[in-house]
Amino acid sequence: MQLKHILSFAFLFSVFATASGQKNTTVCGEYTYYAPENVTPAQAKQVALQRARVAGLIQAFNQTIYQSNTTVVTNRNGESTTELYAFGGSDARGEWIEDTEEPRYTISYEQDMLVVKAEVCGKAREIKSAGINIESRVLRNGAEPRFESDKFNSGDDLYLWFKSPVDGYLTAWLLDRGSQTVYCLLPYRSSSQGAVEVKRDLPYIFFHQDRKLKDWQYIDEYTLTANAAVEWNELYVVFSPKPYAKAIVNASDALAPRELPFKEFSAWLTRCQTKDHDMTVSKHLIEIKR
Repeated sequence: MQLKHILSFAFLFSVFATASGQKNTTVCGEYTYYAPENVTPAQAKQVALQRARVAGLIQAFNQTIYQSNTTVVTNRNGESTTELYAFGGSDARGEWIEDTEEPRYTISYEQDMLVVKAEVCGKAREIKSAGINIESRVLRNGAEPRFESDKFNSGDDLYLWFKSPVDGYLTAWLLDRGSQTVYCLLPYRSSSQGAVEVKRDLPYIFFHQDRKLKDWQYIDEYTLTANAAVEWNELYVVFSPKPYAKAIVNASDALAPRELPFKEFSAWLTRCQTKDHDMTVSKHLIEIKR
């Protein structure tokens, strides 16, 4: 027997590495995004908001720039060739924990181009260590990594792929932005545990009959629907190598996910991250079209 839930959700992807024992700092940032023609105002606001958060982190904690060069010598048919491979990038040396006030947007048009300016303030902390590099992927209509997608149509099935380099504990939460309600998707409703225990280096598929998960008799499954033309929500994947208790949730319906207000969830997550500096939070944003 399996549980089948019909929900109206979507998600945002952004992996945050955890920090060492630093105190939370108030951080503000802004970013002006010039959107291409194929980007909607809602999408442009999301891009501007995320980049404003990154800009605030860089301003507060600076930026790490990395560069690597590799030389490869190949011998073929007596001839030698040398190739140079280079890659680089940069990371903000901080972690955004939560917004402390509602983001502000200014929308304008320049030469028929959509321009969105986002301003945001929140709590953040400096990253001192590399953190735990977990992998989480949102899958659409298939329980393999090749089905990864951030765009859903109403009626599509949702799966979550997860892998960690260390043993630990996992929960997953879904924020419905319209109602400001957060739903607990993991652990499954049939589990008596506060978090899912996962083993290192093993890929897991959640909301699907994964043979590695033998502790649950019932597997919760999810099909996403949309009432509006396009809907956006967020999935939080919370992992720690240390045991932790999930937030207090309400079970109003035997067939519906447990829920709590976003304000209470945000307070719980902030407390967890403040006390547990090995905790890693991944966020996923996708769109669902009706």
